[in-house]
Amino acid sequence: MTTSDGDALRVVLALRNDGPGDASGVRGQITAPATPAIDGRMIYVGKLARGASVAREVIVPLAATTANTLRGQAIDLSVELRDAHGTAPATPIKLRAILRADPLR
Repeated sequence: MTTSDGDALRVVLALRNDGPGDASGVRGQITAPATPAIDGRMIYVGKLARGASVAREVIVPLAATTANTLRGQAIDLSVELRDAHGTAPATPIKLRAILRADPLR
């Protein structure tokens, strides 16, 4: 995508709390070893009540050369969930996507 500050990558994470109680301090760490520009980034959710659904996004600024290299390429990433009480699922959420250019945001 392109922002007023230049090229960026938008990662959206949709979650639903199907656990027995509220979750707090929920966050996801992006793991993408082949794509250093996004590896290690965090998506913050915060409190997620039992039965609630939420979508959060992180916008990652990219250097023009990095954006040009990634555009049209498939990338693999996963999101490892964590929460304040260590009860988040241990299995990462995995995604394989082709990066495309979106209109200015």
